[in-house]
Amino acid sequence: MRLVREPLVHFVLIGAVLFYIGGQKAAEGPRNEIVVTEGDIDQMLLSWQVQGMPPPSAAAIRGMVEAKIREEVLYREAIAMGLDQDDVIVKRRLAQKMDFLAEDLSALQEPTAEELRGWFESRRDDFAQPPRISFRHVYYSFDTHGKDARAAAAREVAVAAGPGNGDRFMFQNAYAERTEAELLAVFGPAFARDVFALQPGHWTGPLESGYGWHAVFVESKTPSSVPVFEEVEDQVKAAYLDARRAEFREEAYRVMREKYEVVLPKFDGPEATPSAPVREQGGDEAS
Repeated sequence: MRLVREPLVHFVLIGAVLFYIGGQKAAEGPRNEIVVTEGDIDQMLLSWQVQGMPPPSAAAIRGMVEAKIREEVLYREAIAMGLDQDDVIVKRRLAQKMDFLAEDLSALQEPTAEELRGWFESRRDDFAQPPRISFRHVYYSFDTHGKDARAAAAREVAVAAGPGNGDRFMFQNAYAERTEAELLAVFGPAFARDVFALQPGHWTGPLESGYGWHAVFVESKTPSSVPVFEEVEDQVKAAYLDARRAEFREEAYRVMREKYEVVLPKFDGPEATPSAPVREQGGDEAS
């Protein structure tokens, strides 16, 4: 289901971009006039406040205004000298600003609860909660026991390991309601995968981690589940808005790219050919 309707996007994007550019040019005024508005000063004061600073003095405000003027003077002189031309960093920054402008347009309309629910229902599996496991373990390190670490952990399994056995583990001796991804970060991929294959209620193993061997007692396992919409509504809204921003950004790029004829050097293979039609240097249009 597309989040963006093409005619609406064309109208909003083109209109908003023209409005934005026109507003910026109007605010600039004549070439040699620099206008500092009340809005500019309000923004300076807000930036000052969010840093946790006390209210600025009159001298501090004058300093902020002068810094704003200095920035504008240097910016205009740099543009007049053509320093923005053929500058990779400037080009990249301006391209990012165009992307951000398109993304901002996606926030003009707040999604309704019905839209969010329908979007959630069409991709419920994306919001599935991963399985979780709770267990405790007794650990025998490679550093202390070397090649005997596995046999030592196996003995713990055989005698139903008790408190105080094994080596001191650098993290925790028990873990509650952990996902495979969380365990992978601590024990490594093999342990994180294999521990979920164990059955609750008894000592088993040993399992190997990056640190040594472990006798493991699984307390409980919680299977994967798909929550109801109300449980994840905030998460769904955030994901929906992210998707809509991305689609607005790509749709805006498509609309803008249609205005240009792109000329590229010839490519050696089809895998190097861009997806959009271009005209190769010294040849006809490539599809």
